[in-house]
Parts: sequence; C-alpha cells; structure tokens
Amino acid sequence: MIEALQNDVKTTVEQIDVDRERVTKASVETTESYEQLVDVANRIMAIANNTTMVATAAEEQSQVSKEINRNIAGIGDAASELSNQSDMVNKISHDLHDVALALNEQLSKLKS
Repeated sequence: MIEALQNDVKTTVEQIDVDRERVTKASVETTESYEQLVDVANRIMAIANNTTMVATAAEEQSQVSKEINRNIAGIGDAASELSNQSDMVNKISHDLHDVALALNEQLSKLKS
C-alpha cells in the first residue's frame, strides 16, 4: 500500500514537472507574442501619423483626405484594440508565471 502511494506521488510529481515546463514555455511564448504585438502597434501608430501628415498636405483633395482620416480612425481603433489585447496577453503571461511558481512550490513540497 505504501509502495503504491509512493508510486502515485512519483507519477504526480512527474506530471507536475511536465505541466510546469508547459506553463513556463507558454509563458515565454506569451511574452514574446506580447512584445511582437507591441511592435506591430507602434508601427501602426507610425503609419497613422505619417498618413495624417500626407492628408493635411493634400487639402485640395478633400474627398481623399476625408477617406484617409476615416482610415486613420480605424487604424487608431485597431491600434487601441491591439494595445488592449497586448495588455491582456501580458496579464495572462503574468498569471501563467504565477501558476508556474505555484506549481514549483507544490513540487518542492512533494519532493521534501
């Protein structure tokens, strides 16, 4: 009976190790994705700023200017949404990190 319990604990510890590695990998990948999303958002904002300057210089083409301004608003909304999603990804990354720490703590308790 004790041996069976020891085997169950060993199996559980091994599974926790596997899960911890998966969580750590997911956390790293989430952080990398967050950084890439931030870079994309910055590039979108730079494009939006450049487009605004071009639209201002081309006042005689009011219809084109209005269309560009609508597109800029859409890009701004997309950048804002992307920023919000980036914040969510960052929070999830931190949550995954916390889960990894908790798993490590549980693993340490089981090993001792």
